[in-house]
Amino acid sequence: MESLLISYILPIFGLLMLLFCILSYFFPYGERFRGKIQKIKAFGMNLEVSILTLFILIGLAFSCFGIYLFVNNYETQINGYEAKISKIEAKIAEAEKRDIVLLISLEGTSEENEPNFTDLQCYYRCPGLDQEVRADMSKGYLPAQYKIHLRDIKRTTYIMKLTIEDAANGKKWIKKNFAPFEPYYRLELED
Repeated sequence: MESLLISYILPIFGLLMLLFCILSYFFPYGERFRGKIQKIKAFGMNLEVSILTLFILIGLAFSCFGIYLFVNNYETQINGYEAKISKIEAKIAEAEKRDIVLLISLEGTSEENEPNFTDLQCYYRCPGLDQEVRADMSKGYLPAQYKIHLRDIKRTTYIMKLTIEDAANGKKWIKKNFAPFEPYYRLELED
């Protein structure tokens, strides 16, 4: 904050000094400065400089240094904002991914002929994937009902094929072409 304040104050002070020097040629208060000479003896040098020239040089130095600080601070701010933007983009990408649980039942199974849960394996395939992805499974709320846990699924994910395989007898249950975040419900006609 202090460097930002200085980067604004220095150029303004330098410009005011330059304006003062320019106006001193047009107004009577400048007569005191026009003829005066400042002698500078330092580092083996002996300089004689008019006071107005010295003020102009000081004003230019303040202005240039202040502008340098302002531009330098501006670049630092841009780099900071770019870092924040990349963090926000990463958070948005991560927020788009969700875990979803599908509650399913297998056709042709009931409480009496329910397959052994430990023999069941679940896989799914999405467009753009070279191989099937294994999904976790757990028991559902009712007999012959299962929960399929899909991890890191986006809202726009489309599943080409969901397969549950019984390793004991080789039976497969398949659901093709569906979007998990867009459930489809078939309503029955009321009598």
